[in-house]
Amino acid sequence: MEPRWTLEVELPVQNTPIPIDMVDALQARQTWHALEQRFPGSISLAAQRMHAARARKASDAVVLTERQRVVETLLQRLLSDASPAAREKHVALLVEQLRATRTAGAGACRDVLRGDAAARRTLPGNLVLREAEWMVATAAEPVRRTREHGSTALELELEVIRRTLGDDAPARLAALRKGVRAGAGDCASAILLLDTVKRLPPSQRGLAARMLFHS
Repeated sequence: MEPRWTLEVELPVQNTPIPIDMVDALQARQTWHALEQRFPGSISLAAQRMHAARARKASDAVVLTERQRVVETLLQRLLSDASPAAREKHVALLVEQLRATRTAGAGACRDVLRGDAAARRTLPGNLVLREAEWMVATAAEPVRRTREHGSTALELELEVIRRTLGDDAPARLAALRKGVRAGAGDCASAILLLDTVKRLPPSQRGLAARMLFHS
């Protein structure tokens, strides 16, 4: 895995815990550079949180988890405003991420699904790299000026999804978006729902992905 394309950083030595060290470490990564260009202040925020953790003598794992918490927030912002094609790519990636956790138990799958920073740091390296590459590409997309949907348009979209995925599909997509999970069977249900979305015709697939990721 090419280090500069990942979100991982080499932490400064323990006896020099100053914010600029964290900033320098983050700026060396292409992914963080891309996020900073799209969301100015991202590197500073991550550096401050990492520095605060280091200052209270937290372990390296905790320091890096603080960085990952910032990443998860930025990921949601990217997904909310991403192009239809980018959202569909992330649906496919999310399915692979969830499947990769199954050997670690249902709890690991649910943690990844709800965006738990520590759990997502343990994903296989190839999936971490693919998500980093996705974030760089999506961060470079033009900022979309999303128009609010009128009530009639929203009702039509909901009707399309109900007919395509079942009457309870809007609620299931909303629950998946919010990361509300309980019980061992829910992760399998989430994978099944996402697999179904992947197989939809393009127009319905794009609509389902938008409902899944648009806040």
